[in-house]
Amino acid sequence: MSPSISFQSIKGGHGLSSAETKAEELEDWSIYVQDALEITDKLDGPLYCAGHSMGSIVAAKLSSLRQDKVKKLIMLEPVLYSPFECFKYKLMRNLGRRNKVELVKLAANRRSKFNSQEEMIESYFGRGVFSTWDRSSIEDYVIGGTRKNSEEEVELSCSPLWESRTFRASDMDSWPYLKKLDIPGYILCGIFFRPSLPGPEKP
Repeated sequence: MSPSISFQSIKGGHGLSSAETKAEELEDWSIYVQDALEITDKLDGPLYCAGHSMGSIVAAKLSSLRQDKVKKLIMLEPVLYSPFECFKYKLMRNLGRRNKVELVKLAANRRSKFNSQEEMIESYFGRGVFSTWDRSSIEDYVIGGTRKNSEEEVELSCSPLWESRTFRASDMDSWPYLKKLDIPGYILCGIFFRPSLPGPEKP
């Protein structure tokens, strides 16, 4: 790989980021987009924007706003729903029922503290969304996504409250941004599980 390529990872509230997060103020994903814009505007182009799941949606929004600088967009398993599903989700938001969305409830109830990283790995291995992951992938996930509170406790870097509020804040409607793109884009999805509905409609 060329030594001239520089990677910048934007992940406030996730991974090893130390950026301040205020879950009670998270009402939409604009905070993620603004963080990305702040960094992008300080970088020289051309840029390649890539992201996974919700990160790919942020990358798409960023790319649509900075097409003069972004050369390509790569979306890995993006959270893309049909226009009808987006309408239903918006309706739930307008009716004040966002907390009833399954992902929001599941994230809010997620266990965040363990006695050790090893205990966390054992808890995840072969279960739920991790059922298709090999052990080394889960180990990397835990190492990169936890912080040590004490000798007897480790905690997820992304708190259940922040994760839940992130899901709650989404409007799920990314098609307007995708329609504005006039740069090459790539969408890669998994075979067994996907974060979007089967056969999402074309923009």
